[in-house]
Amino acid sequence: GKKYINHILRVLPLFSKIQYEAGMVRFFRSFRSLLGAGVNFLQALDISYSIADHKEVQKGIKIARAYVLKGKSFSQGLLVSKAFPTLVSEMAQIGEQSSKIENSLENLTTYYEDNLDNLTSSLIKMIEPLLIVFLGVIIGTIILGLYLPIFKMGELF
Repeated sequence: GKKYINHILRVLPLFSKIQYEAGMVRFFRSFRSLLGAGVNFLQALDISYSIADHKEVQKGIKIARAYVLKGKSFSQGLLVSKAFPTLVSEMAQIGEQSSKIENSLENLTTYYEDNLDNLTSSLIKMIEPLLIVFLGVIIGTIILGLYLPIFKMGELF
């Protein structure tokens, strides 16, 4: 069922954007934590790959990992993958040059968490009127179901 629901959600624009942002947040958070804990760069990428849980983000991680294995920079792999915005590759490049990639990843995590919060709040604002109408219909049906027999009894006398 999860694959079917994910497929439906990927088709809807706002839901697909929310899933993408959530995958980015999971990747950056886990990758930053693993690097901060002293895990090998490639092992951290492998673990973060499985945590990301979004096909496009995972594809980008796989391409970036291949670049690192070839001896090229991680930021260049992120840029070539096109799964990540240029902001991500630029922040990774800054982190690589300053040898503080954990700080860059922390900034990216914060940025994408804020984006995710904004997206979910806008989704809630869009769904709210529909929920009010739906609840109104349900409550109206219940009230009609309760009072209709009483009105029918009034017609008998």
